[in-house]
Amino acid sequence: MFVDQDSRKLGWVSTLALLAVIGLLFRKVRWVVLPLAVVHVTLVWTKSLLWLAEAHLSMVSTTLTAMVTVIGVASVVQVTARYREERERADVADAPA
Repeated sequence: MFVDQDSRKLGWVSTLALLAVIGLLFRKVRWVVLPLAVVHVTLVWTKSLLWLAEAHLSMVSTTLTAMVTVIGVASVVQVTARYREERERADVADAPA
């Protein structure tokens, strides 16, 4: 019971901290919502697979939510940064019609 509570608290704290940092860096709502959506969809899939496998959270897997949040946000931020760089460099005249 305490493992589940600690896992949820750690997940919320890590999510809020990362969203605050992303909000400061990108300053657009869509760049904050996108990582949040990706992470929460991934968490639903992961927890569904754990439920299907009848696996239970242990002391080691308590950090599952925090790890998925950090890895998911890092991946989405990397893709977002690359997208924004390419968009700034792109020439409108070269765009397909």
